[in-house]
Amino acid sequence: MQLDIYHLQARSAFHFGQRGVGIEESADCGPSDTLFSAMCHALRLATSVNDLEAMLDRFAAGEPPFLLSGAFPYVSLSDRYLRFYPVPVGFLRGDYGTTAQTPESKTRGVTLGKASKAHWLSEDLFFAWLEGSLSPSRVMNETSLLPGHVLVTSEQKAELHKQFKKNVTADEELRLWHVYEVPRVAVDRTSSAPNIFQAGRLSFLPRGGLWCGIYHRDPEQWSTAWTEEVLRHVGDLGLGGERSSGHGQFDLKSGVSLVMPDLSQGERFMTLSHYHPVYDQYRDERGVLGLEAAYELVIRRGWMSSPDDSGLRRKPVRMIATGSVLRTLEPSQIYGELVDVTPDAFAPRIHTVWRYGFALPVGVRN
Repeated sequence: MQLDIYHLQARSAFHFGQRGVGIEESADCGPSDTLFSAMCHALRLATSVNDLEAMLDRFAAGEPPFLLSGAFPYVSLSDRYLRFYPVPVGFLRGDYGTTAQTPESKTRGVTLGKASKAHWLSEDLFFAWLEGSLSPSRVMNETSLLPGHVLVTSEQKAELHKQFKKNVTADEELRLWHVYEVPRVAVDRTSSAPNIFQAGRLSFLPRGGLWCGIYHRDPEQWSTAWTEEVLRHVGDLGLGGERSSGHGQFDLKSGVSLVMPDLSQGERFMTLSHYHPVYDQYRDERGVLGLEAAYELVIRRGWMSSPDDSGLRRKPVRMIATGSVLRTLEPSQIYGELVDVTPDAFAPRIHTVWRYGFALPVGVRN
């Protein structure tokens, strides 16, 4: 499977709301459904409602012209991009065994020390895990955990510190991105009384940002050039929340292509997007949760944003989280669907509000 990679170089901080009170928390990545919604919004504003509805009809019919990942962190080195991937669910905890085919790797619950706290893998480590060569001994002896729960090789750590040494002081470790809170103030329109609150934001080192992967299933209906044009519009409009405060803007950098293992490589796959399995009279995808699957569930919710209305909460939906490792049913199958999350208060229903729930599956060879 050829995955087209797009780098979204941060022009400002991002805000990706976490479940909780207010907007105090921000995630360190952009969910796939958030990115898809932003692309739909940009497409409508840049072209027409008809173009958007024609595209959505393909998705609703179960024949998406493209599949996309979440927006994950990267940093820009002098000669390349260093991309990071979500840690596969269960891998560093030994929930379903580990990857390398050795007696050591088949021991459940292997203690990996600080590495077990990692949320992100560098691309080299991720591909090693896909191939089955990232053994526990290699994790313990050849990797380092950076602030932000980022697992890199020892060579990558040295290179990062060399290139970004001016961004850290002698008594602190290098942090590739920061998730923090900043004070904000809202003024009451009637009394002019100030209300101070905290807002979470995600910021990166210079030339850093987020990357996303898109698998173009139907280049004639949705080309790479069209993808770039839409993503440039998203970069100007902003990705995520707090866009009215200038958050979420980015510059689109030249893309590259990666060959990812497809579903014929093994009996499991990892999804690089949030995934809503289909279960109806025509299809039953519950089998993805079979033997040796390791997954997490996430409840997706939030506010709808449309030229026709705003300020309405979309219906919540439970999805399988990015990074989950699942059983392959059919190698050629499209996994997932669009989910109708139109608010009941959105009446008359001018259009359907969708939540993107297609998996972007990467075959696991181990």
